[in-house]
Amino acid sequence: MIGSTQFAKLDPELLEKFYARLRKCKHLCDGRRGRNHFCAPLGASSVRQIHFVLTGAGQQGVWWKYLTVNPADLAQPPAARKTTPDPPNQAEAAAILNEAWKIPAWGTLLWVIMVTGCRGGELWALRWSDIDLERGKVAIDTALTRKLREKATKSEQDRRSAETTRLGFARRE
Repeated sequence: MIGSTQFAKLDPELLEKFYARLRKCKHLCDGRRGRNHFCAPLGASSVRQIHFVLTGAGQQGVWWKYLTVNPADLAQPPAARKTTPDPPNQAEAAAILNEAWKIPAWGTLLWVIMVTGCRGGELWALRWSDIDLERGKVAIDTALTRKLREKATKSEQDRRSAETTRLGFARRE
């Protein structure tokens, strides 16, 4: 459908039909069931990633003047699923922390997560030297990648959290 088509000949309608076919079956089958084939739809998030790759390629084509307009800019990918987080309330958070403090390392880990709201990579890059329990401060300035390399945080801004004392969480001996 798209593989043999030049990028300049793509249009938003064709891209959206492509996204719809991927949402029905990631193998782009024609709907007929073969012996060893079962349709497996591609998730909306994966289709959105494909859209973003095509958008980037089209932007580069416009930048290099191979294209006058980026067709992927005009196509609409599947909508992102809206999440409705349900964090624990203050009493539930306190109960969780009180239970976790029975094992000091576990209590410290949960305390840091709750008071900083740091991302996973930022959490794994933390060192004990970044945490000052006496003054109630945490410094978040690096993150760990999947390849276990340190990098700047996602926002590329260092954060210092001093909210810990206001929330009343303190180190338990």
